[in-house]
Amino acid sequence: MSQTENLLFELGTEELPPKALKTLAESLINSVKKALDENEVSYGDGKMIAAPRRIGFILNNVAVEQKDKLIDREGPFIDKAYDADGNPTKAAIGFANACGVDFEKLQVIEHKKGKRLFYQIDQKGQKTRELLPEIILAALKKLPVPKMMRWGSHDFQFVRPVHWIMCLFGDKVLDIEAYGRKSNNFSYGHRFHSPEKVEISSADQYFDVLKTKGHVLADWDERKEKMLEQIKAISTDKRLNVVLDASLVDEVNAIIEWPMALCCQFDARFLRVPQEALISAMQEHQKCFAMTDEKGKLTHQFITVSNINSKHPQTVISGNNKVMAARLSDAAFFYDNDIKNPLEYYVEKLKSVTFQKALGSMYERSVRIAENAKALSAYTLVDENMAYEAGFLSKADLMSDMVFEFTDLQGVIGKYYARSHGKDDLICESIEQQYWPKFAGDALPESPLAKTVALAEKLDTLVGIFGIGQKPTGDKDPFALRRAAIGVLRILKEGKIHLPLKNLFDIGSHAYKDSALNAPVISPLTQFLMDRLKYIYKDEGVSSEVFESVASVDYADIADFDQRISAVEVFAKSKPAAALIQSNKRVANILAKADNLEALSIDKRLLKQDEELELYQSMLEVERKLEISLKAQDYVKALDSLSTLDQPVSDFFDAVMVFSEDDTLKNNRLALLYKLEQLFSQVANISKLS
Repeated sequence: MSQTENLLFELGTEELPPKALKTLAESLINSVKKALDENEVSYGDGKMIAAPRRIGFILNNVAVEQKDKLIDREGPFIDKAYDADGNPTKAAIGFANACGVDFEKLQVIEHKKGKRLFYQIDQKGQKTRELLPEIILAALKKLPVPKMMRWGSHDFQFVRPVHWIMCLFGDKVLDIEAYGRKSNNFSYGHRFHSPEKVEISSADQYFDVLKTKGHVLADWDERKEKMLEQIKAISTDKRLNVVLDASLVDEVNAIIEWPMALCCQFDARFLRVPQEALISAMQEHQKCFAMTDEKGKLTHQFITVSNINSKHPQTVISGNNKVMAARLSDAAFFYDNDIKNPLEYYVEKLKSVTFQKALGSMYERSVRIAENAKALSAYTLVDENMAYEAGFLSKADLMSDMVFEFTDLQGVIGKYYARSHGKDDLICESIEQQYWPKFAGDALPESPLAKTVALAEKLDTLVGIFGIGQKPTGDKDPFALRRAAIGVLRILKEGKIHLPLKNLFDIGSHAYKDSALNAPVISPLTQFLMDRLKYIYKDEGVSSEVFESVASVDYADIADFDQRISAVEVFAKSKPAAALIQSNKRVANILAKADNLEALSIDKRLLKQDEELELYQSMLEVERKLEISLKAQDYVKALDSLSTLDQPVSDFFDAVMVFSEDDTLKNNRLALLYKLEQLFSQVANISKLS
């Protein structure tokens, strides 16, 4: 008899929510795997089943039973196991009964608290067939269903009505009942091509039989690969590039069982509308794939993926063309209507929209962003009038019909509308790029003006929300402050903008003037940003020790901080680093035992030993070089200069007793070490490096 069998489970339903399908299927197989692990049932590789009308899984080489195992049971201590006459107590008899044996079968073992009764139970492994129904039913209950529903006159609840259950362990049906359905050994094919029952005799045959007899590609990856092959074949044939949004690919894959990609087209006159709006309409509303030419310009051809292999594909194409024309007509109407008015017209309308109850309207927010941008222009070296105008117009498109319909295009639409009314290209691009970066790893604003407006926009949000005491807690971050903070940090860091955080937050606070800010801003916001900065460097592979070594000294700004991080990383890998780090730790430990170090000064006449005099003279030479390097913010060179102190420091500790019995000598040597620590802290706290 085989020691393993393959397990197949399929739950057949009405069409499942496309955006939830993959998550539901992954959750199901992962829950079953976890339960098998907990029950110590081994299994091999597996594959999820995920198609519009079915979720499930196949697990190969599932052990037919649990492994036998020995279970140690400890009973009462000997003094509680026998009465005064030497007879077993009720507690002892109860323990024997619990173990399922006579009292005489019990053993006595030594325990750290004394001797006690003991029995080792040889527990036979349970048949996997007996465990699986409960495991699968429990996994179904744990599915992250977005919204439950009932159907018919039943009380059953699931994301969609359930029509069949198929479950095979080996070639035998596993008895499961759920949602008013009993498991069987058949599935159903494509709703139109092959709606009849499809009998499955084993898990090995499932995917192939359903494909050949049922016209269903139930394997998520296989179906996705076939769809992409068809899409790319069409775009290659047309000598065009297809816009493949990853989330759209998954969504389309979740609404088809038998992919058939077709090339469609719309009236080329619609191309006067911003292509981002047209692409958004195709993707969000019609689930179609746009195509662009070699210059990235949208064409009037697009790809739809049908769920049927029609005998009359031109009819399907014609239908898609008509539906797309209707959808794009809406977009064209909104665009043609919006474009009649300049952005200033929409800015006035912002007075009727609230940004946040305590922080005023979106119009007031636009004014603050403009003032922030104007103040920041001194640091980003852009024209202050252009900065103010770009900031003032930044939110205007929120009142346009296009953004109301295509909310994901805020900023993008503003760019087009600004350009159509003759605004400077830099202002147009800044209106779009104020939202950059939108997610981790996203591109940063490109021009100095765009960086200025993006900083101004994020700064207003951070200062305002912190200023009314609503900083993020746990997973709650309704104003996306963490994303805004990361955006600010990346713009300052990667844009090499030398702007101290205190100055930044002062600018943001000043724009609010006499508004409702009632909570401290600078200190909590600085800590908030530094916490985010630590994560940024962690993702870049910078150790926490390197980060803390720089964070614990006086740095000018985030750009300066980044230069120091780079220098310390180089230094930490150099030959003299290890010895110098240990010396610094020793210096720090010694100075930690001393008080009032600031009041001490070095008296050269008291440097009696050659080693302390050598250290002193080396420090003077390094201090001179350091001053030049620090002025140029050349921290690599500064650390190279400091590394030359390695030998003098080592010699000093080998030969000099710091805590001399002579207080005058002791204080002079402490002053020398304090001076040494100050030299190193001008770049980073080297003692924090491991």
